[in-house]
Amino acid sequence: MTAIAATADTPVAEIKKRAQRDMEIPLNDLVDSAGRPLKKFCKLQEVGVKDGDTVNATVRRGTLCSKPGRSKAFALLNADGTVKTWGDTASGGDSSSVRDQLKDVTSIVASESAFAALREDGSVVTWGSADHGADSSSVQEQLIKVEKLASSDYAFAAVRADGAVVTWGQPRCGGDSTVVQPSLQDVQHIVGTQGAFAALRADGTVVTWGIDFHGGDRSTAKESLHSVVEIVASNYAFAAVRSDGTVVTWGDEISGGLSSFVQDQLTTVKSIGRGHFGFAAVRSDGTVVQWGTSLSPSEVPRVKMPPKTELQDVLQVSGSQGAWAALRRDGRVTTWGNVEEGGDSRFVQEELRDVQQVVCNSHAFAALRSDGRVVTWGGPAAGGDSSRVQSELQDVRQLMANDTGFAALCADGSVVTWGTMMEDYPSGPNWFVRLKRNIAILRVSDRAGRVVYNSFAVSGEHRAPGAPLAPDAGPLLSVEAKDEHGRMFNRQHDAEFKLLSGFCQVAAGFADGTSEGKVSAWEGTGTLWSRKPLCTSCWGAVSQVKAMFPKLVLTVSVGSKNSKPWPDNMRYPPDADGPAEAFGTRPTYCQDMAPAMKSAMKSKAMKTNAKAMTKSQLADQLATKSKLKKKEVLSVLQNLSEIGANEVTNTGKCPAGSLRIRFGLTSKQIFSSDLLDVRGQKPATKGGTRMMFGKEVQVKAQKAKTVVKATPAAALKSQF
Repeated sequence: MTAIAATADTPVAEIKKRAQRDMEIPLNDLVDSAGRPLKKFCKLQEVGVKDGDTVNATVRRGTLCSKPGRSKAFALLNADGTVKTWGDTASGGDSSSVRDQLKDVTSIVASESAFAALREDGSVVTWGSADHGADSSSVQEQLIKVEKLASSDYAFAAVRADGAVVTWGQPRCGGDSTVVQPSLQDVQHIVGTQGAFAALRADGTVVTWGIDFHGGDRSTAKESLHSVVEIVASNYAFAAVRSDGTVVTWGDEISGGLSSFVQDQLTTVKSIGRGHFGFAAVRSDGTVVQWGTSLSPSEVPRVKMPPKTELQDVLQVSGSQGAWAALRRDGRVTTWGNVEEGGDSRFVQEELRDVQQVVCNSHAFAALRSDGRVVTWGGPAAGGDSSRVQSELQDVRQLMANDTGFAALCADGSVVTWGTMMEDYPSGPNWFVRLKRNIAILRVSDRAGRVVYNSFAVSGEHRAPGAPLAPDAGPLLSVEAKDEHGRMFNRQHDAEFKLLSGFCQVAAGFADGTSEGKVSAWEGTGTLWSRKPLCTSCWGAVSQVKAMFPKLVLTVSVGSKNSKPWPDNMRYPPDADGPAEAFGTRPTYCQDMAPAMKSAMKSKAMKTNAKAMTKSQLADQLATKSKLKKKEVLSVLQNLSEIGANEVTNTGKCPAGSLRIRFGLTSKQIFSSDLLDVRGQKPATKGGTRMMFGKEVQVKAQKAKTVVKATPAAALKSQF
């Protein structure tokens, strides 16, 4: 304890400075008798400190920083206020450019690929990717007396001592708060999703900005957003706890923004745990209420959420991309969800005792025990397997997760890392070898919001092991990927790779619309959605696209058939030329679309009225029957599923259902019932109308079927 002489007008920061000098200990915050931090830029009289009062302080210790499930780098804030970084150099792992400024740092926050450090004097230092908020030069003059920092994936927000807010980074993702600036007063706290921010004000109201379907639009919940005491963010949604213990949610519905079906259970809530695509509320009685979704492959085994009778006395809950872990009062941990992402902890349950902290990245979990030991489970490559470093994981004081790895800070100040932290692109578990069928969608808009690319594709079968790289297969390089057996695969035929290559080819003409005459100057936003996790090669393609278009904000989303990564007004399947009403307004696998997806993705055979013929001859026949141009038919044939039948059906009129084609179709092709019906409905034997994708389509009478012998699949396949 030390006695300090001061006046009522002495700033709290000055008292802290003197205390550190007298006690020779680095201090973090000065706190009042109730443990509340005193605002360091306020005067003593403004925070209620009087002559003779005793003020407590928290000691600053080394702290790890990253963005769990998103970042590809780590930062270590040392007790002396200096900073060390490592990981992907382009994502903030290299801080050498600002090393001289990283002194007297008190806290650090991370976006997806950048860091922002708050210094003792209230200034801010940023580094990493400029596309993710590392460039704060335009607002540096405003970054004074900053008390708190927050981040989305592409932007940062700073709360100043006067309650004002300063933002920078990608404008659409929260970097531009101009529209709501008049409301950003008396702000106490800010949290961010991937592309939006929510600010909690002193009066308990909430202000939001950023991408609407990432939570930037709170209009559906505005009337209920009062008396708020806490806000939590998933990847695309927000959840607010009110003073009466009720919960208000908004943002992407399947990411936790829709809670109406559990609203009657959301009472007496004391805290909320965030998952990537949902939330879990802990009630005062220790029970848990979970909502949202798991965007993991449906074929992956799952562990069901335990009943309330087994899930009690819970202190906190955390979630990966598809699994959850609940830390109980007795120090035990209960898990559920996707087995490959941490839902199954049976094999380490005996070790999960006296647990004090649980953290998770996208695919794995790590638990810190009271004895300083660490227990891990989930995706092995993402850090679920820590056997390689277990001997070093001794006397651990803190755990931190990034995208697909973990870091442990030990008592002696050393740091142990494990998991996957590749420099060029992230790589999850090696399960991608099993992803033989996948569907992906890419939607890109320009700076004005106009859609410039809107397409979808389905992955082909894997190439034979040992296939070479494909530098000449388009504008992108197909990175060689290895499965768990050491076999190499060329991934240029993956859905995501096709879409990104297609966009690059289209975007070659964007240069004319920029002031600099270069595609690198073109600005826009886009979302690449994939039903299944991206493989190493596809992540490499994403990195290449980001390098080609540095001003393109490209978000990658992984989802199941119930996912909704799009705004409500988007057509699905995306087809800029087709009628929106044909597919409905929901951007999900709507009910009448699901059979089509299932039929097309599972089909391994194509049935046509043709014997062995050249591709051009087949196109001529189909063009005649369908009344389409030969060029359009050829584009359809480019997307034919792998041929696997020894017999084909001859109907004379190429009826609906007789030709199975993968997606990649225009609306005209989809609604030409003489050409195809990917729903697999039986062909009409009489004329009339029928339902197709929710729309009545005129169908002509078909001739009787006859079966003819076809050329073996291998021979036919060679012609395509």
